[in-house]
Amino acid sequence: YMTAWNDYNIDRRGDVGSWSRMAAMTGLESSLEGKYVNETIIWTRDVAMRVWGGFLKQLSEKLDSIRLHAGQCLERILTFLTTKTFSATTTMDLHIPNGFMEALGIGQEEEVNWADAKITFPKVMNVASMVPELFYPIVSGMVVSVGALTESVTVHSEQALLEWIQNKDNGNHPREGEERRKRFGQAVLQLFAEYKRNRRVIVPLLMTLESLYKRGIVLDCDDHDFSMSLLSCLKVEVKNSSDVQKILSIGTIAIMGLLSMTTFSSNASNNKSNGQQEDINDNDKENTENSIHHHQKRILSFVLGLLGHEYPRVRRHVANDLYVSLLEGSCSNLVTSLNDEEHAQNVLLETQWDMEDNATMILQSRNALATLLQVDEMDDIESVPIKTRKSAATKKDFSYATLVQNAMN
Repeated sequence: YMTAWNDYNIDRRGDVGSWSRMAAMTGLESSLEGKYVNETIIWTRDVAMRVWGGFLKQLSEKLDSIRLHAGQCLERILTFLTTKTFSATTTMDLHIPNGFMEALGIGQEEEVNWADAKITFPKVMNVASMVPELFYPIVSGMVVSVGALTESVTVHSEQALLEWIQNKDNGNHPREGEERRKRFGQAVLQLFAEYKRNRRVIVPLLMTLESLYKRGIVLDCDDHDFSMSLLSCLKVEVKNSSDVQKILSIGTIAIMGLLSMTTFSSNASNNKSNGQQEDINDNDKENTENSIHHHQKRILSFVLGLLGHEYPRVRRHVANDLYVSLLEGSCSNLVTSLNDEEHAQNVLLETQWDMEDNATMILQSRNALATLLQVDEMDDIESVPIKTRKSAATKKDFSYATLVQNAMN
């Protein structure tokens, strides 16, 4: 039954995977109750966490019907287990986490409308705070809901996730908020690894990250290994990809997220050293700054690679985001003078990045930026071909018009 919970297939009949998941939840409910009646079930903590995690993931999903069915099945199972009377010779640990039913509102007088995202999502995120083993399945379902077609589901899933990460309900313990951001950052990397190139999960995950960074929420701000791991994941997703929406999100995350994040870390490190100079070794400070400088260059190498992408819309989008980032001072520690920084801004502003008949000028502008920002090498990401207007028009997916036509088809 739990294997069928991962069925997300879609064919000409529609979302057949959701039918399988609903049938699996019903079957698991009947099986658990039957085996408990006969007292033949092997119910360990590992099995219990897999069952609770599976139901909570479905409760975090984007389909109202799935959430309703999952909530009703889980409610009946928990009610059955807590009211079942076992024989005197049987010792049965139910492995129901403390406060689990209360957090979900099960067993209370008021009936829960599980199909209502506004009600269900905050309850599920409350459980994520209580039981570490259930955090990842909840996040994996919640992230997909962020990319739902229904605006209500998208808004409420994003709101529940943001409030949990920001720890708004527990403002007296800011350290807990930091731990939550780190846990979410680890879950993000795990999702990238588990669902590599799976658009159903990756695109909503990118949308979630983009939303977080636009709100100034920094994940693992002191962990540069996280930023480099995330950069590696972005490189995997952008390679040979023709999904414009995904590439645009990746560009925004790389600039507004990773590049700004390393700048934030650099400023935080400098502020800390200014306040505690007697406790900080000059060599350690220099090593930290060199590490941040190296990470920024690696991120810029990837971003400049996107500036040479074959899709005009991608180049224009990345140029706009990078220009805003330069205005905010994200690369100020990489340029040797204020004139170089202003020159880089002018190059971004004056170049027509979405032109299709002058690839040479685009690549020249990109190379000029690399020199100004002191980036020695650039990632090769589906570079714009240097061809004439006639030959460029025949290249598949080269023009913006072709991209729009393919998306409509």
